[in-house]
Amino acid sequence: MSPSRRTVLRTGVAGAAVAAGITAIPAAPAAAALPDTGVSVYPFPLSAVTLLSGPFQANMGRTHSYLSFLDADRLLHMFRLNVGLPSSAAAMGGWESPTTELRGHSLGHVLTALAQGYANAGPAAFKTKGDYLVAELAKCQDRATTAGFNTGYLSAYPESFIDRVEARQSVWAPYYTLHKIMAGLLDMHLLAGNAQALTVLTRMAAWVKFRNDRLTLTQRQNMLDTEFGGMNETLTNLYQLTGDANHLATAQYFDHAEVFDPLASNVDALNNYHANTQIPKVLGAIREYHATGTTRYRDIAVNFWDIVVGRHSYAIGGNSNGEYFKAPNRIASELSDTTCECCNSYNMLKLTRQLFFTNPARADYMDYYEKALYNHILGAQDPSSSHGFHCYYVPMRPGGIKTYSNDYNNWTCCHGTGMESNTKYVDSIYFHSGMTCTSTSSSPRCSSGPAGASPYGRRRRTRRRPPPGSPSPARGRSRCGCGFHRGPVARRSGSTAWSRASRSRPGRTRS
Repeated sequence: MSPSRRTVLRTGVAGAAVAAGITAIPAAPAAAALPDTGVSVYPFPLSAVTLLSGPFQANMGRTHSYLSFLDADRLLHMFRLNVGLPSSAAAMGGWESPTTELRGHSLGHVLTALAQGYANAGPAAFKTKGDYLVAELAKCQDRATTAGFNTGYLSAYPESFIDRVEARQSVWAPYYTLHKIMAGLLDMHLLAGNAQALTVLTRMAAWVKFRNDRLTLTQRQNMLDTEFGGMNETLTNLYQLTGDANHLATAQYFDHAEVFDPLASNVDALNNYHANTQIPKVLGAIREYHATGTTRYRDIAVNFWDIVVGRHSYAIGGNSNGEYFKAPNRIASELSDTTCECCNSYNMLKLTRQLFFTNPARADYMDYYEKALYNHILGAQDPSSSHGFHCYYVPMRPGGIKTYSNDYNNWTCCHGTGMESNTKYVDSIYFHSGMTCTSTSSSPRCSSGPAGASPYGRRRRTRRRPPPGSPSPARGRSRCGCGFHRGPVARRSGSTAWSRASRSRPGRTRS
């Protein structure tokens, strides 16, 4: 016999947790200095939800094995050499080779993956490895001036790369790499409780402000033609965390008018733009809306999502051919071996999640999330690899074949975001708003358990999904067993899917 809600809430034991689905009050996230504006639903923290057996848990397990396998000193090798510190570690290959201008970006992805894995009931060794990486990065940052760089600079390549991007000289994407490092540091602070990570990040942010304060508006806008990742997103998140207005001002230096202005007018000007260069900019825009309440930022993000999903996306939820957006509404003629770059969907899911926070009445947001998560992200990992090797493209050409990364000689952007995607599957399963808990069908809950059973420990009815774009009413309302509140459950899923919330170490909800 299934335990009653009262019994589950009292015991919180593992056996009862499996039977009842959501079982215990999730750890309350630490309060940010500034609340988000325009947000009406909130995710449960990573520490509150656990995947059960199934393909998502299998993907996560392979990525966990890879994170445990990675040699931290090899990841740090070029950071140390860049500031004159000794390193006996072997250099890595691929996009992390000593001559590749994007070197260093992967360490940021690893920091985020370690933090997410640790927050979601991963081994304590993840925090230990992450703490070691942060401490060693701090040593490198402390030697910036000794190495001839400006105070606060931290990277695996010299600061002259920034000189080149400012002068519009040929260089790959130095701010893109810095963004990955900064985002990883922020996640180590928020999810793994590492205070030193915030110190290193704050010094990096001050360095970014110093570099950009001295440029004219025209110089900054010209510089933004070079890919810079989500600098505006991470700096805005840092502003929300600390309340330091300098971080918001620096974030807004990365508002790219050439891209934002057409989107603010709901004009599709994306043809021949590099897709994954643009998506993180727009993710920054929705976070800037949440920080400022400026509706133009919200409009940019909403319009971009509608344009990309409605006119530029394949059936699996991915986008781009040869990494670029093409003319609208001709996706069927854009079939090749280089379609659907995985980073694009990683960032589109992040954007979709933020838009859902902003307007949960739009059912098409989570309809899209589910489609891209199941059909693109989940299938981008090699299931025969014990380390969860990841593909760069998912070919839409009939007969196309996926190719995968490896341990130390690949390190593409999609290898990096693959580590992140496969350690945060639980971040979009359950949401709460006031006294209501929402379960979405976009959630990566494992498909095990008796057919027709509810993740809340009781049977439920299933109903047809409303047409895309229509409001999504509460379905199969019942009492929630999470202990987070005593209100009804607004369930958006008609599928059988499984996860559970558990009493775990404190964790912070990321925006």
